[in-house]
Amino acid sequence: MKIVFITEHGCGRAIKQASALYDKGYEVALVASKLMKGGGAFMTKHKYDNAKELFDIVSLLGDKMIYHIHNEPSWMVSLVREALPNAKIIYDVHDSNYWRVEGEYNWYEEDSAIQNCDAMIFPSQSCEDRYQTLGKPTKVVWSANLEAWKYYGPWDYYGGIISQGGHTAPYENKPAETWRDYTDIYTEIIGKGKQLFAYSADFNRKTPKRDDYYIGLGATLGCFTHMELIQCMGRHDWSLCGNPNGSKVWDYALPNKFFDAMSGCAPVVNFGCTEVGKLIDEYDVGINVESVDELVERWDEHKEKRASVYRNRNEFNMEHQIDKVIDLYNEIY
Repeated sequence: MKIVFITEHGCGRAIKQASALYDKGYEVALVASKLMKGGGAFMTKHKYDNAKELFDIVSLLGDKMIYHIHNEPSWMVSLVREALPNAKIIYDVHDSNYWRVEGEYNWYEEDSAIQNCDAMIFPSQSCEDRYQTLGKPTKVVWSANLEAWKYYGPWDYYGGIISQGGHTAPYENKPAETWRDYTDIYTEIIGKGKQLFAYSADFNRKTPKRDDYYIGLGATLGCFTHMELIQCMGRHDWSLCGNPNGSKVWDYALPNKFFDAMSGCAPVVNFGCTEVGKLIDEYDVGINVESVDELVERWDEHKEKRASVYRNRNEFNMEHQIDKVIDLYNEIY
């Protein structure tokens, strides 16, 4: 069985899954618009610059492969079905406008992908429950990190709370990314005298107005590669998941930042992210809070929760998830 991963951007989830598949003896080819670093698990790599080039590549590869397509975007599913009517296609739904855009709309690109795939993968059970699966085979596969990415703690100590990942500011008016506006919670945490470190690829001075906005709130900014980020997370008391600003995405998401915290050995404080809350309850790797006042009151619990992260984080490795992907391959092939 040979597998082709298709992704538009340099997708970390694709690297994690491909590496775990490689360890199981599977051959995976990559087709991407932006070829990613760290992709040593791929047998071959093919780059496309437009839809016509992608059409030609998959036509050349043929329909004897399993096409595992990582969104977003999602249009590649329909393109592969057009190019290869008999191909076996898995739609790996990393992100969806059905989960994150406020209000109820129809998203035709995603709807067509559902129609044209043979099976689907979702990052959480809540995400699958919200989607229209049309009775097709599905699996829930966490976006867990690789076991080799585990880090055992930096020598330096910064304390405070780390918040990592994408950020937006109110003036940008991005209704599809409301959960990335951390204005209110940062203001409240910093106002309680706690240090807040915001680490994001967004803070690279390419958008200095946004950088300056968060600096103005009192946050200390950082911009790291993914592995650098993991290696510095453990120097902080807490890692933030969720955002109590009412964004609906937190009803569904099981975000990468939770698994990065486990790899970096940083206990998680969760504000309203339902799926993260379930894992905290089950594995005791952080705390679920309803307010900043509750976080401040429970701040020193980070010591015992960090010890629990060390004891339990092996449950969150991609190597423990990949058999579900393989089962789905076997089901449709």
